[in-house]
This record gives sequence, C-alpha cells and structure tokens, in this order.
Amino acid sequence: MPEGEGQERPQRRRRPGAGEQPAHRAVPLQRHVLEAVRAGDHPRDQDTDQLRERADAQTEDLRGRLQELCERADAQTQDLRVRLQELRERADERAQEHRERVAELRARIAELTAAATVA
Repeated sequence: MPEGEGQERPQRRRRPGAGEQPAHRAVPLQRHVLEAVRAGDHPRDQDTDQLRERADAQTEDLRGRLQELCERADAQTQDLRVRLQELRERADERAQEHRERVAELRARIAELTAAATVA
C-alpha cells in the first residue's frame, strides 16, 4: 500500500441527540390520541363485554332450565316409584289369591278322589 493512502475506516453511526428526535417512533406525538383510545374504551373491548354479558345471561337461562328439568325428573321418578309400589302390591295380592284358589282346587280334588275310591 503506498504511503499517504490510509485505509479508510467506515464511519460510525452516531445516535441523534435528544433535541434532534422529539420522541421514539412508538410514542405518539399527540398525547390526546393516546388518551382517546384506552384499554376498555376501545369498541372491540366493548364488543367483548357485550358478548360476555350475553353469554352470562344465556348461562343463567340454561341453569334455570336445567334446574326445572331436574325438578320435573325428580317428580316423575317419585311418581314412577309410587306406581311401581302399587303394581308390586297388586301382584302380591293376585299371587295370594292364586295360591288360595289353587289350595281350594286341591282340596276339592282330594274330596272328589276320596269320594270316588269309597264308592
């Protein structure tokens, strides 16, 4: 390399001074814009709140319906238990009547058999 010719060094990038750049790019220059749209005030957040309210109302409605259905099912179950008990009692009565009738018929057969052997 010839004398006098120095190796060129790339210039360093220097940071801008505080006065040269008023604010970072992500920070709005007008503060009123930032305050106009806050979390919770945004329409999307309001839509979410409305959806949550509707979902809560529907949940309460479904809980009420479920409670009503459970109460109705309990009443029907109780009615069926009463009916089943009545049918069991009726079956027991009929079985007893049948046993009594069979006993009467056996006694009658025994009488007729005894009368036939005597004669």
